[in-house]
Amino acid sequence: MLGGVTGSAWVGRAPERGSQCVPLDRGLMTSSLRIAMLGVRGFATSPPPAFRQGDTLLIGGAELAVEELSRALARRGHDVTVFTRGGDDEDAAGVRLRPAWYSPGRRTEAFSHTLWGTIRAMRSGYDVIHYHAVGPGSCAALARLAGVPTVVTVQGLDWLREKWHGWERPIIHWLGKLGLHAADAVIAVAPSLVPLIQAQGGRRVVCIPNGHADPGAPDAGTLATLQLAPGRYFLMLTRLVPEKNIHRVIAAYREARLDWPLVIAGAGSHTDDYVRALRNQATEVPGVRLVGVVRGTTKSALLTSCGAFLNASDVEGLSLAVLEALGAGVPVGLSHIPANLDIFKLIDFDKDARPVVFDPGNLDAISQGLKTLSELPEVARMAWCRVGDRVRDRFAWERLAGETEALYRQVLAARDRRAADGEAA
Repeated sequence: MLGGVTGSAWVGRAPERGSQCVPLDRGLMTSSLRIAMLGVRGFATSPPPAFRQGDTLLIGGAELAVEELSRALARRGHDVTVFTRGGDDEDAAGVRLRPAWYSPGRRTEAFSHTLWGTIRAMRSGYDVIHYHAVGPGSCAALARLAGVPTVVTVQGLDWLREKWHGWERPIIHWLGKLGLHAADAVIAVAPSLVPLIQAQGGRRVVCIPNGHADPGAPDAGTLATLQLAPGRYFLMLTRLVPEKNIHRVIAAYREARLDWPLVIAGAGSHTDDYVRALRNQATEVPGVRLVGVVRGTTKSALLTSCGAFLNASDVEGLSLAVLEALGAGVPVGLSHIPANLDIFKLIDFDKDARPVVFDPGNLDAISQGLKTLSELPEVARMAWCRVGDRVRDRFAWERLAGETEALYRQVLAARDRRAADGEAA
């Protein structure tokens, strides 16, 4: 149980903290590793040109996670290469960005890019190939045949995402299981994902959560431009895809009849029809503002000044957007799904800073959650600021990069032991 009920929405308190996030003995780490990263489009702050245009292509949370992790690993002295989908050869903050061919399209983009990138990586002498997401992780099977150690990070079970339909889902599921079984290790970003991945054939599964990315200094003029008052608007930073339930939040906001605007920042990802439907829905609900993709100082201004942050997803890993909001000391309203509830296991919340948790399929529950968030007393908002301090420490990328490096070294040591055993035999 998460606590008492407010209308149809839960006001959460931390459940018993489990031990599903596996501590790793980092030990003494001296030698530099050559690491290849695959599975994303590029860096979130400098995406390839094809992903900077319009609302149909998007750089999302996985790209932000890879950017922060690869930079932190580079600061630790490692040689890190991220294979991107287009763009130019360049170095960014000590990380090599190298374009690899891909075939555009919802079904072909990720797999074609990862397959070609894997072939290039196998020929380039990397110590480890690190795949990000279940679909791209299927190529770990190819790398395993070549004897290259692999790690797969799982942000969520991709075959459950609504962009896949009919015959596509079992194929994605099969490919996902293939990669999870082939990988030397699998990183789950949330404790609740660990048993699910193990059930799919993952052999060594550890939990290393996503990190908190500092949004940076805010743009002082953003709120005035958008006619927003500090602390008096709801914010969603999200991809505009059906599983994020933006349409339900808009419908619930309409029923709540609140005077706080609902600001929705983000773009679609091969979901043009859904984006058009959201735009049509938003025109019928006063107060809803679709502001497109925001980055940098504009994103920071919206995030740090909102009255409450919302995540109503059906499918998540450990949302980087939620971690950003928590790190900024912002009250949050979350859908009642395991990955969101995992946040309670990873940090302590003050009794006055209790996230509002709601059933994402229940409009009354979402509506009640919005009302509760808009009525928080000042003592609660001060408590949320204290939560922000804990989040920035617990989810620091430097700490998480150390845990990831430890896993790499354990994978390499296990490979060495197997090779030695084979020679001895």
